[in-house]
Amino acid sequence: YVLGTGAAGGAYRSLRFLLEAFPSGSIEPHVLACEGPAARELRKAGVAVVTLPAISSFVNTAGGPLSGLRTLTLLRTVLHLRHGRALADALSEIRPHLVHVNEWFYLQAVSIADRAGLPVVLHARSAQERDVLWASYLAEEFIERHADVMVSIDASVQRSLSGVRRSAVVYNPLPTSVPEIRRSPNPGRTRVTYITGLMSQKGVDDLVECALLLRKRRDIVFTVYGAPRIEMRIAPTPPIVSRPPTPPPTATPPWVAPTSRGRARPQPTLPRQMRTMPVVGTV
Repeated sequence: YVLGTGAAGGAYRSLRFLLEAFPSGSIEPHVLACEGPAARELRKAGVAVVTLPAISSFVNTAGGPLSGLRTLTLLRTVLHLRHGRALADALSEIRPHLVHVNEWFYLQAVSIADRAGLPVVLHARSAQERDVLWASYLAEEFIERHADVMVSIDASVQRSLSGVRRSAVVYNPLPTSVPEIRRSPNPGRTRVTYITGLMSQKGVDDLVECALLLRKRRDIVFTVYGAPRIEMRIAPTPPIVSRPPTPPPTATPPWVAPTSRGRARPQPTLPRQMRTMPVVGTV
């Protein structure tokens, strides 16, 4: 498993859950990662970890497009290419049956494993920024050439990498039974609260679309919290866009109606991945 970051974030946790779910003795996992909390926690869990100085990444995501000043991150991409030898040596020593690269933008790792004659599964977790045409074309062509299959965490990520033909979607598992509800919602109203980093790849756009599907249900209220704060209400009325100063949580928010295509109209002065922060959708 090629884990490009040593941070104890979602990529590390999902990998650990995956390894713990395998029957005991069914696999022999080896993780190649940078030193950090993730590597230390995996070692405590009994996983063999090989630390690398760095793993080159070609990051062009919806939350971090490879344009403007961010184009300078290509210098880091090129600088870290020199650590490819350490990764190749580790794969040569381990001689794995399968290489799982835990994010699509670790293109050098995919290439090294492929050239070593190893089957490569590329796990796509972040949505690609398709508006940067040259970068998206380069990434998709590279993945097509060197990965045996790309597995996306959801259909939104898969669509952002639509140029990759050998592609599948594997969603995170859901409970097979309905969880016990400790406290019932207020009679006559269901309040749905969503707290996250408010970027497209974190599902804010999907939540808005869900709210639109339920717009006739006056008994359901969506509340989304994040920063910087911009509030909106979805209502079946002509579109009005407003960007107010930061209000207290109890303030009455301005409202934005859906457009004719069923999408909330983005605030034009903000990046598109920061459409509504937070969203208060009264449906």
